[in-house]
Amino acid sequence: MPEQQSNMPGNLPDWLEWIEKLHPEEVELGLSRVREVADELGLLDYFLDSGVQVITIAGTNGKGSTAAMLERIACISQISVGCFTSPHFLRYNERIRIDGVEASDDCICGVFSEIVPHTKDNPLTYFEYGTLAALQAFKNAQVELVILEVGLGGRLDAVNIIDADIAIVTSIGIDHQEWLGDNREQIGFEKAGILRKNKPLVCGESDPPDSVIALTQDLATPLYIRDSAFGFGQPGSGANWEWYGQDGGGVKLVLSDLPEPHVPRESVASALQAVALFNSSLLTKRLVQSALLSLKLPGRFFKMPNKQAILDVAHNPDAANYLSKQIATLPVAGKIFAVFAVMADKDLDGILSALKASVDFWYLTELDLTRAASNSELDDLFKRHRIDAYRTMPTVEAALLDAERTMTEGDMLLVLGSFFTAAAALEAWGVRSLAELADDNSNITDLENRG
Repeated sequence: MPEQQSNMPGNLPDWLEWIEKLHPEEVELGLSRVREVADELGLLDYFLDSGVQVITIAGTNGKGSTAAMLERIACISQISVGCFTSPHFLRYNERIRIDGVEASDDCICGVFSEIVPHTKDNPLTYFEYGTLAALQAFKNAQVELVILEVGLGGRLDAVNIIDADIAIVTSIGIDHQEWLGDNREQIGFEKAGILRKNKPLVCGESDPPDSVIALTQDLATPLYIRDSAFGFGQPGSGANWEWYGQDGGGVKLVLSDLPEPHVPRESVASALQAVALFNSSLLTKRLVQSALLSLKLPGRFFKMPNKQAILDVAHNPDAANYLSKQIATLPVAGKIFAVFAVMADKDLDGILSALKASVDFWYLTELDLTRAASNSELDDLFKRHRIDAYRTMPTVEAALLDAERTMTEGDMLLVLGSFFTAAAALEAWGVRSLAELADDNSNITDLENRG
């Protein structure tokens, strides 16, 4: 066992600050560094031999909601589950959950300290360190099921050091072009890099790129495509809907009279198909209904308790198009206002084109991040689209305050553009952890009376 290094950080904030400084780049795709450390830790052998099942999720949009549905079903079924997602909103602990509960500071600090002696001269990135921490925490907890959300792409993402028993590709859109390519064929190839020989792929795309199909053929991967092998419909009248799919032996499955989920149906459908392949006996109507009714995911068309506000992390054209369809379903008698802050490297024209017909008035604001679009860039964007119903504000908090002063009964506020935008709004409203949002009677701060 390698010797523990001295002078290691003493708490989680210090650990995170220390890890951020270890690598000069925020992203460095490739598996050699993180795989070497994982091997030193015994993680590769453990996940190969222990019998723990792994579901890995890639995709442009819908990864987090798919992971959350899988995790919810596992928890209700009393299957011990570890879930690794990113990014986080308020606390790093959100990224590593065991049996639906955020890992404690002590747990995360403990696994960080286990990793350090094995890194030697390997300069791991922040995300690579976090991936190893999650895997080590899941190993220590001896969970039965592990859900891994890809951070970027798939083929060269750190979570891909672990072989997936079931792979899910939720959607394939144009995003992160500097890393993944500028067309769906290239991006599809990168995301499908999580596939393993003879292991199934659940594809949330109804028409996946040829590059994905070709890879499934090369690897003899059983392929389940949405709207073909599985999907959803809404038979008869009423608000409820049905899911259909099949188990690993091709037996058809149907669940009817399902309540409307708080996350996209596409994500739910993909998650249910993965469960059908993992253990189809879990898919009882009562269990799935319970999962859907109790699943709420902050940042995914999330209605804030006790506020006329919705949070959505939409930050690319596909997500913005979906959001515009969701907005159209809102029973809003008045106007729709939006607080908008976004990263400068996103397709800003595509996002705005998708949403400009849905919003009556915009508040444009900046985030205190190097990648964030400045107010002047957003101002140019809106002038280019000939939109004049907007105001620039210095911060998300200032924009929220102005919006809340302006809004009247019947109006609705959207907060969108980035995980960081949603996080800034939550902090402004005094939310300290996501657990607080599970209670519809949460006491969210009134900015006007904040003292």
